[in-house]
Amino acid sequence: MDKQLKINVYWLATLLLLLFVFRLIGDYTLLIENVYFGYVYKFISGALRLITGWLPFSLGDVFYSIVILLVLLNTIKFVRTLIKTKEKRWTRLLSGLVKAGYLFIGAYLIFQICWGFNYFREPLSEQMNISTEKVEKEQLTQLALFLAKRVNETHLKLTNDSLKQYKSTLSTTDLYEIAKTGYKEYPSFNFKFYSTKTSLYKKLMNYSGIGGYYNPFSGEAQVNTDPPKFSLPFTICHEMAHQSGISAEQEANFVGYLTALKTNNTFFIYSAELEAFMYTAGELGRMDSVARKQCYRSLNKGVKEDIKEYRKFWMSYSSAIEPYFEWYYDWFLKTNNQPKGIRSYNEFVNLLVGYYDQKSMAQNK
Repeated sequence: MDKQLKINVYWLATLLLLLFVFRLIGDYTLLIENVYFGYVYKFISGALRLITGWLPFSLGDVFYSIVILLVLLNTIKFVRTLIKTKEKRWTRLLSGLVKAGYLFIGAYLIFQICWGFNYFREPLSEQMNISTEKVEKEQLTQLALFLAKRVNETHLKLTNDSLKQYKSTLSTTDLYEIAKTGYKEYPSFNFKFYSTKTSLYKKLMNYSGIGGYYNPFSGEAQVNTDPPKFSLPFTICHEMAHQSGISAEQEANFVGYLTALKTNNTFFIYSAELEAFMYTAGELGRMDSVARKQCYRSLNKGVKEDIKEYRKFWMSYSSAIEPYFEWYYDWFLKTNNQPKGIRSYNEFVNLLVGYYDQKSMAQNK
């Protein structure tokens, strides 16, 4: 066997073994919760945010750009070398593919250390004693109407006119600062050092249907600031939830919702309540489209205009690449302990139902 091929096979075998060990570790929830999250993740993520937080731009996006460029250049260089090679061409090809394999696995293992093990933490529903059993149509209807009422009330506080849309004058920096207050008011989700950035890839995110993402290699919460502004407070709080170690998407939605309410900022509360309503009405519509329409009819005209603007924005960026991003992200979530993939976002509604049922029971005691 070629010497270089032997070396590459050795590295691939070693990293595959490590990957197997990492997967075994993921089965030990208490170990993940008490050791990884309690010490390893908090140290690594805190150090990353301390390094990147003061920068006025997204270091993580710059890092990704460099990595993509290097991958492209090295791929072109490898293909050219392969074409020019006359001897042992198949050996060189195999060696190159094996090397690409172990580099990919190595990057994934670093991802696991920086953040990925959080996917195997104790579910938030168990930590907060929230029931997430199958939700019935009646429960969804009640929740949707309850949220619609809160959305309308908050909208009126902002506009004093049910017919008008609210146009916030807050800057992106203002929104990032306000979001911090919500986390400071929720000690169980708060964390040291903040690093929330506007992504450099906003246009690409628009076409792929992405509102934000967490960069585990830089510790930054990346936000797409192009969508209608009313949606940004919830998105910001959602991405910051990932920074706090909440990995599951439905849990990040739920923590984003709770922390947005804790800011005591009317615009943030409106954003959170409206997002919660849209998720709930969406799930209700899967069971009863008529009930969903009735819930939408109860909204103020100004709120309906916000929803219309939101849908129009994302429809304007519908593209051929979006399904591929969705397929990849669905696969990514499923391989990281979220069996429902993209649909896991919608399980946020189950947490909301259980949360408000819990509050209702506590009030009735």
